[in-house]
Amino acid sequence: MKKKIFATFFTLALAMLAVLLTLSGCGSTAAAAGWAGVTVSGDSLYTVSSAGQLDALSSTDFASQWAVVVEGTASSSGFLGCSASSTAVAVYGTLAVSGDLVYVAGYNGTVYAYSISTHALSVQVILDQDDSKPVVGGTIVDHGKVFVASSNGNLYALDSTTLSTLWRFKTGNKIWSTPAVDNGTVFVGSFDKKIYAVDATTGAQKWSFTTQGAIMSTPVVDNGTVYVASFDRHIYALDEATGSLKWQYPASGQSGNEPREWFWATPVISGGILYAPCLDGKVYALKTQDGGLVTTFDLGSEISSSPVVVDGKVVVATHDAKIYSLDASGTKSQILVVDLRTKDSGQGALTISASLSEANGIVYIHGLNSEKLYALDVATDKYTTVALGSVSAAATATATATATVTATVTVTATK
Repeated sequence: MKKKIFATFFTLALAMLAVLLTLSGCGSTAAAAGWAGVTVSGDSLYTVSSAGQLDALSSTDFASQWAVVVEGTASSSGFLGCSASSTAVAVYGTLAVSGDLVYVAGYNGTVYAYSISTHALSVQVILDQDDSKPVVGGTIVDHGKVFVASSNGNLYALDSTTLSTLWRFKTGNKIWSTPAVDNGTVFVGSFDKKIYAVDATTGAQKWSFTTQGAIMSTPVVDNGTVYVASFDRHIYALDEATGSLKWQYPASGQSGNEPREWFWATPVISGGILYAPCLDGKVYALKTQDGGLVTTFDLGSEISSSPVVVDGKVVVATHDAKIYSLDASGTKSQILVVDLRTKDSGQGALTISASLSEANGIVYIHGLNSEKLYALDVATDKYTTVALGSVSAAATATATATATVTATVTVTATK
């Protein structure tokens, strides 16, 4: 009963957010309250804390390399409300890194490019001066272009150096998702219930496919197929070139094991199996060939964080901070790797909404309410915690590392 109440509350909160984003005077900017994921590039980790600070950390010893506050010119209280407070900007999408630049999409409708070499803002741009709305998804870089989508319903292609707009593509409703790019085509889902394929060079539509619900997750493109998770509680497999339907789960007329809530997180593929996490607390393992159900993993709590694949195993984080390793092949194993709320003493309110990331067998997790990063070695069950220092828009401090930066970082190793 308790689980059902929480699931209902979570669904209502998301519906409430959809209303708030349409209110005038609310959502054009945001005070820090985000849940950005972790981006791994070379020997560095990049994320934005819930205090609105862009942090660059070493991926080897987690020492702070540099940090800077993502600043806006006005304020609101973040994802679920409005008030005058800080100029720090909330960031919900995962960052993109290319060359010397880190690209950050702010909830205030602004895209920022920070220089890794100078540790400073290189350029920023408001996506649309006449129709600026929040950006909830992240950025992606491909062939000299930054692709990002806005709650104003537009998909944008920006020059990766100047952030000038190269083209924009208008959908029929707001976009909260991060685009995907493959073979010269950009794929993005909209709240108008459609998935679009757009030419990456010209911004012209190639095709669209209509579902029965809004699309929040990033499309997954693999081996000529685009996989789409929808709020209509279905997964669709589409032909990448034409957008024609290959299969859907549940199939038309199917009953008995259908999802009970929305698909919010982005699925992953491993060993010919698509793993689709759902807000009903289950992960649906489907054959990529025909959408047949292989098995269902019941993890007992909502899943809004997108999983990763490590050595053929799928690592999933539930909303209540339990980390599982799943394998739908063979014995169909479901292993609880660690319960971070229990293991990390004093983190009873810890939740996980940010997408997971992985590099060299290490899974990186941004925990909410704890303001920590967790670096988890799935093979050994050991993890390291990185406590990010809270800052104000103008604050400075000295890190425990040799460099002077704008945060204090504490590293703790845990078994």
